[in-house]
Amino acid sequence: MNKTFLIIAFLVNSSLAFSQKYKSLADTIKLNKEYLSVTNDIVNIKAKLEIAKNGLPALKATAVTANATSKSSAAESSRQASKATNAALEELKEADKKASKALKDGYAAKSADDDIRDMVEKIISLNEKVSNKQKKLKELEKMRTYILSVIHVVADTTRSRPQ
Repeated sequence: MNKTFLIIAFLVNSSLAFSQKYKSLADTIKLNKEYLSVTNDIVNIKAKLEIAKNGLPALKATAVTANATSKSSAAESSRQASKATNAALEELKEADKKASKALKDGYAAKSADDDIRDMVEKIISLNEKVSNKQKKLKELEKMRTYILSVIHVVADTTRSRPQ
């Protein structure tokens, strides 16, 4: 019975071992280094993610303000342009200034909207990175569990031998 259990445990563990990078007790140092590295990566990525999430409301507020300013400038420019159709040179110059300001404000609003889009894409990307790193961490944990199970099976067989 004990030998049958050992054979089954060996077969199950050996099928797992062929698909993994770290297989023996000697590999535990490398596994632990990679585990620590992946854990640190997750912490760093989560910190960047929090910074990005915390910065998003400020970007949205800036975009709302920029869009409102852009609409206001465009309306003022339109009003000045209609006023300047049959007017003197001074009114034409004023209309040109207001049109330039409206254009500049429009670019600022577009830039603010682009900043929001970029930040949302960054948040999505960071979430994917965290997810991938967590999957890698689970794989490393499985490898660690395999190595520990092999150590326990070997230790159990050496204890059960008659002296």
